[in-house]
Amino acid sequence: MRSVLIPVDFTRDDDLVVKFAEGLRGYGVERVVLGNVIEASGMEGPVIARSIDDARDKLSACGKPLEDAGFMVEYRIATGEPGTELVTLAAENRADAIVAGTHGSNAIRRLLRGSVTEDLVHHADRPTMLVRYAPLSGVENPSALGADFGRSIVLPTDFSASATRALLWVLDLPRGTASNVLILHVLDPGLAGARLTAAEEAARARMAALCEMASDGGVTARCTVRQGDPVAEILREVHERVATGIVTGSHGRGALGDAVMGSTSLALIRQASLPVMIVP
Repeated sequence: MRSVLIPVDFTRDDDLVVKFAEGLRGYGVERVVLGNVIEASGMEGPVIARSIDDARDKLSACGKPLEDAGFMVEYRIATGEPGTELVTLAAENRADAIVAGTHGSNAIRRLLRGSVTEDLVHHADRPTMLVRYAPLSGVENPSALGADFGRSIVLPTDFSASATRALLWVLDLPRGTASNVLILHVLDPGLAGARLTAAEEAARARMAALCEMASDGGVTARCTVRQGDPVAEILREVHERVATGIVTGSHGRGALGDAVMGSTSLALIRQASLPVMIVP
C-alpha cells in the first residue's frame, strides 16, 4: 500500500481524512493522490474551466499538510459522474488503495452519497478503506487512528476467493503492523441439528488452514465460528476484542458472502466506528 487515492470535495471533513492518512505511513504509504470530481453536466466550457482552476487551488491547500509531513502528493481533477470517475482516477494513477471518509448512519457525505459509495464498495478494482468522520472528529489526533489500524483486525471470511484475498492483503502489510488478527466465519442462522454440526465442523477445519496461512505469513491469528446475523456478529467481535480495523472481501456466496456484497457491507461502514477495508 505505497500509494493511495483520497477523494475530496472541499468540506471541512477533508482535513480529517488527510490527517488520518498521515497515520498510514507505517503501512508503507509514501504517495498520496488527492482527487476531486466536478459534476460538469450542463456547465458551459468557461464555467468548467473556472471550476477546475478553483479546484486546483483548493486541492493544493488541502494537500499541504501531507507535503509538510513528507509525503509525495499529487493532485488530480476529473469531470463527470463521481463514482465512476473516482474509480478511474485510482486506476489511472496506479493507486494501491482508495481511502475515503463517510458520515455513516444517515446521509453519506456529499462526495460519497448513495450510488457513489456503492461504486467504491462494489466496483473499485483495488482495496477501498472507508472511515467514518464521527470517530475522526472525536479524537485529538486522527492520524493515531490510521497508525493504529492494524493493531487488532477483525477479518470476516466465507472461504471465497475474495475473502482469501482480504487475508493475503493483511499478510502483505509491513511486518509487525498487523499484530493481532481475528478470522471470523458466520454460520447461516437457519441451520440447526445435524446440519449445524456438520457446517460448524467443516468451517473449523477450513479456519485452521487459514490460521496456518496467517502464521506462515508472520501474523498471529485466531479463528472464531459464530452463528447469526453477519453484521451483528462482526460488530460483536469488534466490540469484544476492542478491534481497530475491519478487513473484508467484497464478493462471495452464502450468508456472509451475500452480506459483504450488498446491504450488510454498507451497514458495516455506517455502523462500525473503525476503518473498514474492503478488498475486491
